[in-house]
Amino acid sequence: MKQPEGFHIGSSTKVCRLRKSLYGLKQSACQWNKKLHSVLTEMGFSRIESDPSVYVYCNEGVRIIVPIYIDDITLASKSPAAIDKYVQLLSQHFKCCDLGPTCFLLGVAVERDCSTTQAASTPIHSGPPGKVWYE
Repeated sequence: MKQPEGFHIGSSTKVCRLRKSLYGLKQSACQWNKKLHSVLTEMGFSRIESDPSVYVYCNEGVRIIVPIYIDDITLASKSPAAIDKYVQLLSQHFKCCDLGPTCFLLGVAVERDCSTTQAASTPIHSGPPGKVWYE
C-alpha cells in the first residue's frame, strides 16, 4: 500500500488506517449490518431464524415486522402510532427519509384496504423471463 498522490506525511511507506468503514468499501455492507442489528436489538426487535433480513417486535399487543433490503427498511404494523414511534427512534441513530405508506416492495405492488385491515400484493411484472413491464 502507498500514500495517495499529493498526500505526503512522513515516509512514503506509511499509510493511514481507517477507523471507520466508508461507503463503497468491501466491508461497508458488513459494518452497516452490524450497526443496524445492534440498534434494532437494542430497541427490542429480534431477527427471525428463517430469514436474517427480517426483524420482528412483539410487545404489549403491538407487532412490528421490519424487512430489510440493503439499506431500505420497511416497517409493517396495524398500529400507526407504533410505526411513528419507531421511525422517530431509528432517526436518532440514522439519517432517515420517511416515504410514507409502501406502494411497491421488491417488485411487488402493495395495496391496502383500511376498512378490513388487509393488504394484498400483486407482482408488477409479467411476460417472458428477463423482460419486465411496469404498470
